[in-house]
Amino acid sequence: MVDRATEVMARALSTGTHLDPEKPAAVAALVVTAETVTSKAALHVTARVLELADASGLDRFWPNARVLTAHRPVAHCLRSIGEHYLNGSQRAVAAAFL
Repeated sequence: MVDRATEVMARALSTGTHLDPEKPAAVAALVVTAETVTSKAALHVTARVLELADASGLDRFWPNARVLTAHRPVAHCLRSIGEHYLNGSQRAVAAAFL
């Protein structure tokens, strides 16, 4: 997912001003989807590592993951992705970047 989003973003940036009018929203949807997936994975993995390892020295990683993922609420991103794919809204995905 992240590799695909990176690839599509690089292609869009190299196209520059010749980009299709609908393409920025599609690229943004992929990037927001990748960010959402990685945020959820980071929180899940760090919580499970703490649970399984039961190591107090590892407890700093969960807050780090939480801080890195908290700047953009996942629920808002998921709503924007849904608006884009279900209703064709280009504005909703762009708003997820704000």
